Amino acid sequence: MKSVEKTLDTSAISVTLLDCLHRALTTGDIELWLETQYFEDEMEAESQRAWFHGYLQKTVPTCIEFNVRNVRISLAEIVAACTLTFTYEQFDQLKDEHIYTMRYVEDKKEWKVVTIEKSWLPFGSAEADLIHYDTYSMTDLFWWTNEAELEIVRNSNDPLPANLYARAIPRNIRSREVHSELECAAILSNMLSLRVADLAALLFQPTALGTLKSLYHFASENINFQIERPDRNSSWSSKFTAPTFSYDELLTLAEDHFPLTANCTPLMSFYFAVLRLCGLAASDIVQLRLVNYDCLLVSITGEAYLFFTDRIVKLNAGTYYYQTEISKLFNEREYWSAAGSSNLSGRTVERLNNWFKDGIVFKFSRPLTTGISYMDECPMPSLKECADPLQLHRLLRQTMLRYSCNLPDSVYTYAKYAYQTLLVTKPQAYVLASMNSPLIRQFLSDYNTKQHFFEYVDLLKKKSIFREHDRLMTADQVIRHGTADPASLTVLVYVWLNQSHQSQGGVCITDEDSYCFFEGEIWSGKKRKPASKMQGNLLVAFNHESCFSELMNISEAKTEWITFIRQHMTMSHEGADHIE
Repeated sequence: MKSVEKTLDTSAISVTLLDCLHRALTTGDIELWLETQYFEDEMEAESQRAWFHGYLQKTVPTCIEFNVRNVRISLAEIVAACTLTFTYEQFDQLKDEHIYTMRYVEDKKEWKVVTIEKSWLPFGSAEADLIHYDTYSMTDLFWWTNEAELEIVRNSNDPLPANLYARAIPRNIRSREVHSELECAAILSNMLSLRVADLAALLFQPTALGTLKSLYHFASENINFQIERPDRNSSWSSKFTAPTFSYDELLTLAEDHFPLTANCTPLMSFYFAVLRLCGLAASDIVQLRLVNYDCLLVSITGEAYLFFTDRIVKLNAGTYYYQTEISKLFNEREYWSAAGSSNLSGRTVERLNNWFKDGIVFKFSRPLTTGISYMDECPMPSLKECADPLQLHRLLRQTMLRYSCNLPDSVYTYAKYAYQTLLVTKPQAYVLASMNSPLIRQFLSDYNTKQHFFEYVDLLKKKSIFREHDRLMTADQVIRHGTADPASLTVLVYVWLNQSHQSQGGVCITDEDSYCFFEGEIWSGKKRKPASKMQGNLLVAFNHESCFSELMNISEAKTEWITFIRQHMTMSHEGADHIE
């Protein structure tokens, strides 16, 4: 493409770039298509390459239309809304609504397309407005008084090492490829969120199709799909280790207001959770991974629908999409991966093969296989059986804890850690997840003195990103969101002291405060300053190696460490001022 100088008239630039896009489409020239664009995230460029290849090269349209609906021009950028229509001989006509944002890229000394946003296509006739949480459900403040939940935990035994459960928290690509259970855990953690229960109650409709339409129209008004992320750079390591956010984190990143922005994997897990809470059966929803793009398959009264990030279409012989190879699929408790993992039941395999029978363009990367399944043993409550979202939330928590207790090797145990509740037998997983975060490693480099670190701590806001009081933020979440409740703050303090100064100690959470204790020092998370003693009854104590809780009947600690905790609970400490 001929170089376009910064000083040229922006009107002429828009014509030139749009003409290049049009010619690339009509001639099937993928290099010209990519040459018009500039993305800092390589995953966005790869997505565009896959889109072009799938729609224009793998299957060649018989007719291509490129219509410019409107162009908004300023000195800084050009925004063009265009309709792309592809007609195929053997598939249904496909329409895409693209919004191209063009800016001058200094590194390239040219104007380029820097974002391609897809507009939502119509589905049904429901309307959705922006949702604001003026009122919302609140959980019990004193989680340690819930005897029903505590009794389940006392009889539980999370069998795997804490470092494996730690992987359920960031759920990055690297961990999800090794442990397919984490895909299920992501759905379950969203189902357990009180925020998601509140939202599901707002979107609930008497029929499954009505709920699907309601969710879709809410999403079309309130969700922005975006592949690029500020915590990822051009290195593949950053892509494989970037965390997958739950709905709670996505909404916090959006400062508790819509719209919120995310890529397809967390969005589909969130949509899945809403549909389940509204009463759709687990056997009627599957999250599909089409190589590197996620969508939902939703079955309603014999009809199968595909829920993408910009449209819903019925699944039939005429359905086409640029990615057609299914490399992974899962719901809240079953999974299958082309890499070889599976816990599908025979009934699920039969149902999936029936949906993707001969004549359907979507194919599995390898034949579906069965595994050890508990598909018919674990029903979950929904709004259909509950009076309000808070009742549903409480029932879901008990149900999940009970399933984990009875099936400790199941996805439900991973889900407890993905949900980040303190009602687990290995809370040290939360410290390990913090220590393994790339964000923490960078933070340790930026804040390498006690004075600098504690000045940073003083500036943090004083609340959790979670509405449930038993959920513990990891240290990297505290940094990412700039806020922390006392318990989460003491995790950050302990991680910083241990990693920066190799300090020994841990975190103590009592019914009055949370403390970081180390090398004869005590630091209060509530007061954010040194303390002479710990106040209150001990609920749980842990570090990255051990944990102890008489309340929950947990003791994965050496006798010396338990003695150390008890000494700190009663010690008199006059020289605390030199902590900072």
